[in-house]
Formats: sequence, C-alpha cells, structure tokens
Amino acid sequence: MFALWGACAFSGAGVIRRLALLRAGLLGIGGVYALRGLFLLPEIVLLIQGALDPPRKVIFSAGSLAAGLLYLIGAMMQWRHRVGAAE
Repeated sequence: MFALWGACAFSGAGVIRRLALLRAGLLGIGGVYALRGLFLLPEIVLLIQGALDPPRKVIFSAGSLAAGLLYLIGAMMQWRHRVGAAE
C-alpha cells in the first residue's frame, strides 16, 4: 500500500510517468492521511492528562496530518497545472 502511495506521490511530483487517475489518487490518499491526522488534538489532550500511553500515537498522528496536507497540496498543484495548461 505504501509503495503504491509513494508511486502516486512521485508521479505527482513528475519524477515518474503520470499515473492514471492521479488527481483522484492524490485526493484520496491525502484525505485518508488527513483524517488520521485529525486525531492529533484529542491525543495531545489525552497525553497532557496522562491518559495516553504510549506517546508515539501523537507522533503518528502528526506525521499523518503532515503527509495528508502534503498530498492535498500536491493534488491542488496538479489541478492548477492541468487547468493552466488547458487554457
């Protein structure tokens, strides 16, 4: 799964050839990561209260949120690039 998602990221960045349904893939992957990252704030609260053990969950959520935002930004850049090229 991560290899496929990485291939989508590389395709979006132009490192490898353009994959089919690239924009939809980038949006879907970004959405999954961003949704996982939304657990960050409640996990921080639980960590501060001492109810969350181990703290690695906070790190995973932060990484997921960052990855999701990067995928979504990449999808937006692809969208703008394609729309600009069509004009």
